[in-house]
Amino acid sequence: MDAQDKLHDSLTPAEVQRYVQEDYRRMETLNRGDWSYIGITAKAQVQLNGQSTVQVLRSGGLWGVESDSGTQYLTEVATEELADLRSELQTIGLSKAAITTAFKSIQSP
Repeated sequence: MDAQDKLHDSLTPAEVQRYVQEDYRRMETLNRGDWSYIGITAKAQVQLNGQSTVQVLRSGGLWGVESDSGTQYLTEVATEELADLRSELQTIGLSKAAITTAFKSIQSP
């Protein structure tokens, strides 16, 4: 409610109550451990300049993703993270062909 006791977004008191109950039920499922918040990143192991040291590069990642999100959404986020990683690998000088070849062996967790 605002300073004049008017509801925001033209919601009725019944709608507000329903949304509050839905939020409470969702919070309870989180507290029970039915789902959690996760982060999704992509990583690559690379050897630069012929060195024997393996470097690990990661995409920025998206955090706070609800673990019970649909498969389609989780796949979409993973695809975006892979695109970000591809860009990072190109920035350090790997060729598009080398990256494409490496991406053929992508492993899911």
